Amino acid sequence: MTNIATPRRLDASVFVAKNFAEAIYLTDTSYNVTKQCVDDVIQVSEDMIAGKDYAIQMFDAAGKIPPGVLEGNYQWIGSSDECRDVNDIMMNGTTINGEYCLLFLPLAGGASTLQYGLCLPDSCEDNDVLELVNRGLVTLAIPGLQVIDVHCTQDYELTTGAIITIVISTLLCLFIVVGTSLDFYIYYKYKKKEEIQKDEFHVGNGAVTTGLHGLDETSPLIKSPSYSPDNLLEMLNYLRTFSFQAILNGTVSVDTFFLLSGLLVTYLTLKELESGRQINWIIFYVHRYWRKWYFGMTAIVTFLCGCFAATAALTVEYGIPVNMLQSPYKNVTDPTAGFAQTYTKPYTRIAPYLVGMVVGYLLVKTKGKIKIPTVVNLICWVAAWAVAIAVVYGLHGTYNGKTLSLPVNVFYATVFRFAWAVAVGWLIFACITGHGGPINAFLSWKAWIPLSRLTYSTYLIHLIVQYTYLYAGDRLVHISHLNMTYSFIASMALSYSLAFVFSIMAEAPMMRLEKIVLNKIKRE
Repeated sequence: MTNIATPRRLDASVFVAKNFAEAIYLTDTSYNVTKQCVDDVIQVSEDMIAGKDYAIQMFDAAGKIPPGVLEGNYQWIGSSDECRDVNDIMMNGTTINGEYCLLFLPLAGGASTLQYGLCLPDSCEDNDVLELVNRGLVTLAIPGLQVIDVHCTQDYELTTGAIITIVISTLLCLFIVVGTSLDFYIYYKYKKKEEIQKDEFHVGNGAVTTGLHGLDETSPLIKSPSYSPDNLLEMLNYLRTFSFQAILNGTVSVDTFFLLSGLLVTYLTLKELESGRQINWIIFYVHRYWRKWYFGMTAIVTFLCGCFAATAALTVEYGIPVNMLQSPYKNVTDPTAGFAQTYTKPYTRIAPYLVGMVVGYLLVKTKGKIKIPTVVNLICWVAAWAVAIAVVYGLHGTYNGKTLSLPVNVFYATVFRFAWAVAVGWLIFACITGHGGPINAFLSWKAWIPLSRLTYSTYLIHLIVQYTYLYAGDRLVHISHLNMTYSFIASMALSYSLAFVFSIMAEAPMMRLEKIVLNKIKRE
């Protein structure tokens, strides 16, 4: 590579950077900038003027004004990979390595934030960069223009937890190889397949899961990955479309998981209790209380009311809007704090689990067989569909100019997860009791079974897959229907593939071991 720059052709900002770095260190000692950082910045600036390749590469890796600014592209991030490719440059007895730093500058009174990437010597810490850049911005005399935060990339060493995880994973892989090899050896040595005990690895097999395979398989797939788009304003237009409401409100798929969990735990526990098998004292007392169904239902209603009260109180306290684009109803220091309090806490998310418990109880009591008049069945199906559609698409108007009053906002935030669970709970109950019609036929399709057994593993893995893809690259994503569809399909395929590997490595063996241990305990 030849020198491609000369002092006459190089951008004037290089001269400014050099002179400024010298001035800030020599004339103003009030700024907390290390001497080594200043010296290296001066050295890189001089080498850039001289047209040295590594310095030009660092300049090229910095952010530039991109196209699409009017579409909301305020992320001028440059190239972190190109910056970090600058390694072991010896200059005047000092080794210079490229360090990528991302700067955050609020715009329009904080309504948006400009993200700007710089490639600097790795001797500069976050605070050095903050001081240098803000000192330089003062000379521009633009009111309010300053860097509020800096994140510089660093090479992190493996933590103790990471090392332990790697060791355990390695041992697990070793066990799998040894166990599989031993299994093949025994099989091919004796050639008696029928003498080898074979086990099926699955959960919830039986009448209660009939009609649930398709429902369970689709639960983790409704969610969409997060993006750093280069067309933010265009993305906001997508958010306002009717079809995109299924993505925005896709978090109720998590509540479907909670519903199924409560249903299966209750159903399988009660079936175990009814079988008359010997159980421990804790389960015995649970059985005693469940025999008094009114006590159990009272407890569920009490927990449900507590969930409603907690959700409503937190929504009012933090002024949390159900529309993600709307500003909070009250001024709060951290707009995300309310979301964390209502989305991740069990006392605000337990309602679907309780609904699942009720459905499981009803299935045990009716033994999955109940005669429902055609008219009543039709009314229940229409009501369930209406509720589900209202939960998913009911906020469409709020994304297109309509603002909910605070009481209506609180009501929706309080009951929408419960309402979704009731709708899905009816679907499960109707399908299992023989009133699902074509919906039951679709959800009972045997093709869903292999995927449904991987659902939980997929749920655990899919975010890792998506974030790895997003954070591994150093380019922005252009939002479009085609790109999002492609990303969704690729993410789904990779997530299920890795879930299969995880299942045969950990989930299935652990379930088999649990079965062996529990059977031994029961026999004793």
